[in-house]
Amino acid sequence: MVLVVGDCSFLGGICTTNCNTSCDNSIVPMYKLRPYQQRAINDIDDFITNSTAKNGLVVAPTGAGKSLYVSELARKYDRILCLQPSKELLQQNYAKYVAYPDVEPACIYSASLGSKNIGNVTFGTPKSVFNAVEDFKKHKFDYIVIDEAHYGAKKGTQIHKLVKQLNPKKVIGLTATPVYLSSFNGVATLKMMNRSMDSMFRKIIHVTQIQELVEQGFWSKLVYDNRHVDDSMLEYNSIGSDYTISSLVAMYEKNNTHKNIINEVDYLQKEGRKSILIFVPSIHEANTLASCIRGAEAVSADTKPKERDRIVNGFTSGNIPVVINCNVLATGFDFPELSAIIHARATNSMAIWYQTVGRGVRIAKGKKDCKIVDFSGNSVKFGKVENLEFCELEHYGWGMFAKDRLLSGIPLMDELTTTKQDLVQRAVQEARLDRGTEFTFGKYKGKTIIEVYRTDPRYLMWVTSEKFEPFNAATRNLKKNAAEFIKSQLL
Repeated sequence: MVLVVGDCSFLGGICTTNCNTSCDNSIVPMYKLRPYQQRAINDIDDFITNSTAKNGLVVAPTGAGKSLYVSELARKYDRILCLQPSKELLQQNYAKYVAYPDVEPACIYSASLGSKNIGNVTFGTPKSVFNAVEDFKKHKFDYIVIDEAHYGAKKGTQIHKLVKQLNPKKVIGLTATPVYLSSFNGVATLKMMNRSMDSMFRKIIHVTQIQELVEQGFWSKLVYDNRHVDDSMLEYNSIGSDYTISSLVAMYEKNNTHKNIINEVDYLQKEGRKSILIFVPSIHEANTLASCIRGAEAVSADTKPKERDRIVNGFTSGNIPVVINCNVLATGFDFPELSAIIHARATNSMAIWYQTVGRGVRIAKGKKDCKIVDFSGNSVKFGKVENLEFCELEHYGWGMFAKDRLLSGIPLMDELTTTKQDLVQRAVQEARLDRGTEFTFGKYKGKTIIEVYRTDPRYLMWVTSEKFEPFNAATRNLKKNAAEFIKSQLL
């Protein structure tokens, strides 16, 4: 089988295209893992060998080289299925794997790539594999690797059903953003995947922090250019997770963003930036803007697959200097040479902000930096993505932080700041509230307030509601302490 990746064709792991001198695919390399990559592989090996848990999550920043993690695991373990959410990401991961010499031949199972083959090492897209699950059962895969695991890895999803039916020995998830958007009673929060009952992944086995890549020179320098904007017209959607499209468009128009972007593109090109990626709030704005900038193209959910491939390939090859997109190239788009991003889509989601800016963090030969021009106010609201970290605090657990500020587990609309020190103090308060307070009734009899909250927060909310009537002094005290505990979670 010949696989086309960018301008290169692979046959049996060898690039058969007459590549130019800048193409790394013309040489078949043995990749040398960076120190943090080797630590990740070591932690995965330890998990596979020694852990009793079945599913493990690996957190690594955008640009960390997660495709190499997939390749290393595919090299080391037999009967392994590697799942990617898109054909583009499958192509990237497959290309890395076949670039190793002397590896076992790999198969591709993806309808969109026109290949449906199954072998000991198989790269597939979830929908295609799910539609042939009976054939995959026959191969008895021992390991499944899920790239971009924050997509579709909740319980009850297609991927979850697929994993249950194939029943491998271990499942390894890879992601840069181990958070889910959750909504309860109209309040939206970002929940750490391992703290969500809906998640397949309850155990984090490795984290590489962004700052490590920055300090070691494995992240491109980002230059932020923040523009003052009026965001007073923004309105939250019904669950408070993000802003309504209509209010985003109103903000775009109110701030004269269309004209400002055109002027900015001209300035960036005079500055010598040859590849510019632009994020806008609607398909209409993307198409309109593309018609006003010379050589620009627009990509959106309306773009047909072949046309999208043409545009993306033209962009990465340098033939298309500017691409305007709406909700398409935020994840899984790997273009190390990208030199500028114009962000004109306000968001209430740190994950969206991180993923979009992350398109510019990869290093490339001759690349000094990537410029982030912000017409959205996101960089003021969230700060620099370099300050993002995922860490585990004693008595609290895992959280998503921007420097010292907590971003996960709190209402997205909440403008109060919760710091790591606040969490330490809260842990002390929780211990006081929970000491000696146990359920003496129901399905959680013998469990403490904290244990019930971590297992079934909705049940605890019911206990504090008017629907629950205390039937003795002990349950009245329990309801009171449960209410105080929940209140402490919202501080």
